[in-house]
Amino acid sequence: MKHFYQLLFLIMFIASAAAQLPFSAPQLLCDSIGINTNPSFVKTNGGEIEFNILLWQRNTGDRSRIFLKDFSAPDTEIAVSLDIPGVFARNPRGFSFYNPILLIWEENGPGYWDIFSVLYENNQFKAFRQITNHPAKDGNPDLYADLLVWERDSSIYFSRFSLNDSTWSPEFLIDSGGCSQPAVAYIWAGYQNNSPVVVYQKRVGNRTHIFMRVKENDQTWTNPQDFSPRGENGVPVFSRGSDAPLLWQYKSESDWNIKSYSFWMQTTDSLLFSTADETYPDGLTLPMITGLGNEQFGGPMFITFASDSTGDREIFANCIPFGFQSIENISQHPGQDLHPVLSAGAWYEAMIYDIRFWVAWEREENGSMHIYGSYSELMMGGIADTENRLAFSPRLEQNYPNPFNPGTIIPFYLPQASHLRLEVFDILGRKIRTLLNGVYPAGEQQVTWDGRDENGRPVCGGIYFYRLTVGGSSPSSPLPPGKSLVRIRKMILLK
Repeated sequence: MKHFYQLLFLIMFIASAAAQLPFSAPQLLCDSIGINTNPSFVKTNGGEIEFNILLWQRNTGDRSRIFLKDFSAPDTEIAVSLDIPGVFARNPRGFSFYNPILLIWEENGPGYWDIFSVLYENNQFKAFRQITNHPAKDGNPDLYADLLVWERDSSIYFSRFSLNDSTWSPEFLIDSGGCSQPAVAYIWAGYQNNSPVVVYQKRVGNRTHIFMRVKENDQTWTNPQDFSPRGENGVPVFSRGSDAPLLWQYKSESDWNIKSYSFWMQTTDSLLFSTADETYPDGLTLPMITGLGNEQFGGPMFITFASDSTGDREIFANCIPFGFQSIENISQHPGQDLHPVLSAGAWYEAMIYDIRFWVAWEREENGSMHIYGSYSELMMGGIADTENRLAFSPRLEQNYPNPFNPGTIIPFYLPQASHLRLEVFDILGRKIRTLLNGVYPAGEQQVTWDGRDENGRPVCGGIYFYRLTVGGSSPSSPLPPGKSLVRIRKMILLK
């Protein structure tokens, strides 16, 4: 079964006729003021952010602050936390609900290290919250959607955010005793559809293992499960994407390598790059639906990591999706390059047809630390004129309500009259329903899906994808004949 899915993914990638460009030359992503560390890109569920947003911390001696940069205004840095002597903020994380964006970080403001949050909406900060208030140190937070985890006294805690009233649920103890480095995500595999999952490293005897707890059907937490192989394991991180594959560092004998686990396929794979140490992995799975007779769902997997293979620590990334035979050194620097992170792939920033994603990392340079970055683009072909690409920007909005039962509304926007198709697919990529197919006028529009297939039969509960395909039918459209623009979003049907 594993090889079948790998072959299917490879076929889908070839069928998409996509090509990845080499990575750009490294560039400084933030001002060279103070010591800049801990880069992090705002996460999304995929396709729900127009421009990438970078977070990081800046230390200026007697204080440190969290900063934000929206790539739609790359010369502007926005301070998130307060500028107070003796107050240090660090480890920022963010998640985009399209609008607003939820931001969290750890800070020693009241005297102890605690976790804080704020909403960023329409260039305004609101709903500032102190999530924890405990004399022990709360740190190493991770955020995905409304899910938050952190560590305290070798224990892992969990809380959930409510967008309705901007409050956090009471903290829940996930596990205790030798626990650290938590990560959290929703997973969409089998019985675990729409289930929060928390992973973390835990000391067992003289080894570190990776443990997992799942809140099945978002109701009851499973018992802690050790699913890591023998050897030393650590620093788990969830990749972005529909499958949310897990990556972590693994040491079996003399050096660190990288392991990945797919919740969908329930398989573990290894990335054996060199006899040196490969550490701090991060990954991204891009959603795609391609035509192979029957419609199918899949996407290329990108990965980045730090490696000592060149004699000093450099940043590497795979430059051919669906395989790691071609790994590119993207930092090319004689000094230390550390802690790479991948962006989620922003559609508007990618100028509609070229899906641009960034790798950002810490670089030691001139006795200080700075944030550098490099980007690559997955070229889907189509529009050659950049100005026209930006002018032609159809939008596919998130459905509401979501989750839903029995029906939901799907809004979309056309800047000009165009031919379009709006289709629904299940988690396996099978087409369930064609909601729209024809020429539609410009403007804000919406369509209702009643949770039924083409034959009028109710479908099962679970994860579904809806795809908007806009063609170049209008005489004023910059899309060449035969070319189309695709937007994809995810929705949840509860039964």
